[in-house]
Amino acid sequence: MVNDVEFIINFARAKEAVQRLATTDKVEYFGNLIRNGYLQGKHIDGSIFDEYIHILNTMSYREIQYLVEYKKYCEDSSKRGKSTKHINGRTYSNKYESFCNEYSKQIKVSPGEVDYVFLHIKQTGFIEEEFETESGDVDENDNTFDSLDVESKGYYITKEFLDFYEMVLKRNKNNG
Repeated sequence: MVNDVEFIINFARAKEAVQRLATTDKVEYFGNLIRNGYLQGKHIDGSIFDEYIHILNTMSYREIQYLVEYKKYCEDSSKRGKSTKHINGRTYSNKYESFCNEYSKQIKVSPGEVDYVFLHIKQTGFIEEEFETESGDVDENDNTFDSLDVESKGYYITKEFLDFYEMVLKRNKNNG
């Protein structure tokens, strides 16, 4: 009974989101959130539901697609360099530079435009930027730099995005 009340309250909060998303390609994602969050035995926490609705309302379809394509690129990449991170038992590589070059050619935009989109995506917490100094990688625990020459080396996908992907973006096997 409590879950039913929580569902009704969250659905009422989502009314504006439904109206906004009904006219975009993101309507499928909202359907996934309802199905995966309530209708398949799982019951998503109300605050997480609100956060996911907010993300769907604020992220553009293009930003979501870029992020999904980067996730797939990292998973499919057979190259395993020094830039790997283990999240939930999976290894994700920082393959941003090669992804940016290949993906920008594929979708016929400049690498700078892809960079701009990823810089905006960074605000969601779905990607984490990796920095490097002249003397090597920044110490993850210390967060200090040995020199003043610091540059971005790309992005890692975060656990938060993987959770969002599983709940909202992952396509159901029955619908493609």
